[in-house]
Amino acid sequence: MEPWAGYPASVSRALDIIQSEGPSLGFHVSMKKCELFSPSVLSLFPTSIPSSNIPNFKLLGVPIGDTAFCSSFTARKCSSPLAQLSHLEDIGSSDPHVALTLLRHCASFCKLIHLARGTPSSSMIEALKAYDLVVAICFTKCTGLDISHNHFIQQLCSLPEAVSVQTLLSNPPTQQYLSDVIEESQFTILYNSMSCANKARLLSVSSPHASAWLSVVPSEVMGLHLNPCSDKALTRPADILVSNPNGSASAAYDITVTSPLNPSIILEAGVSASTAAKAAEVRKHSKYDVKCSELEWRCTPLAVETYGAWGTEARDTFSFIASRIAIITNKSKSMILSTLYSKLGIILVRSNARAILMRSPVPATGDNIQF
Repeated sequence: MEPWAGYPASVSRALDIIQSEGPSLGFHVSMKKCELFSPSVLSLFPTSIPSSNIPNFKLLGVPIGDTAFCSSFTARKCSSPLAQLSHLEDIGSSDPHVALTLLRHCASFCKLIHLARGTPSSSMIEALKAYDLVVAICFTKCTGLDISHNHFIQQLCSLPEAVSVQTLLSNPPTQQYLSDVIEESQFTILYNSMSCANKARLLSVSSPHASAWLSVVPSEVMGLHLNPCSDKALTRPADILVSNPNGSASAAYDITVTSPLNPSIILEAGVSASTAAKAAEVRKHSKYDVKCSELEWRCTPLAVETYGAWGTEARDTFSFIASRIAIITNKSKSMILSTLYSKLGIILVRSNARAILMRSPVPATGDNIQF
């Protein structure tokens, strides 16, 4: 049974209804397995129910009581995952990809979601700020990225004025809607505070599938592990010819990686997402369309920005490929697309790391370079 809360008389009536109507529906209440919390009135309920009249207590892992009790309870809960974060730092020293995956999915805010949903924010804000700081330090130690604390603290912003309290009360929105509204507001504030270069970077990394590589399982067998530098050859041909992919002309896929921070495109890239990828598609068509036409091929640029945003033709091509694979394998198209973008994202990130290392001073012998 779910917990009930309300005025004592209302809860008592609800219990009477369930006791009288429930048996005909096969529902029988075991009083010994119930629990009653009330700071004052207990006489309205059966004496067989275990009860307590203390003002502060824990119910289903959430504190119920005054601000001091809730704050103390939250502080203890926020401190319990600290040992796990310490272990993650040890893992990160040898395998940052695995450590980052565990931090994102197993050892950060996911540990506190239930608590945050059931506890007044005023009673836990300080504990959450402290926990954010510890997670930020763990992230820095796991990845080696020197990012300031401000990158981890989200800007506080309220709901837009257009969403009035009266509207929320008369037509309660879903949690997803509220989250979307808040995140959109945060994105707008962040975007408007940025330089042109950072706007281009933000639009690129927030484009569809640009961050798919962050969600992969770091598996070496599947080729999805960003492991320490090795001598394995990871190069791929720049052009791929596929004969009659859909019964028409053969497709010449030309893969190109471009940067939205290029001086020739940065102003446009700071206004519209995937601008650099779209411009790269145009360049490839200008360069290869005539030659492909002579060979009765169809030129299809697969353009991607260095931060992960894919061009329109690339997304259409991947959607077509996923559809064909889904028919053949009887698997979900969305699952196939997700896997495809994840693998391509890992390849892109690995290649970016190699390009950066090639332009950096040669490290001392024995240094363990992670990417």
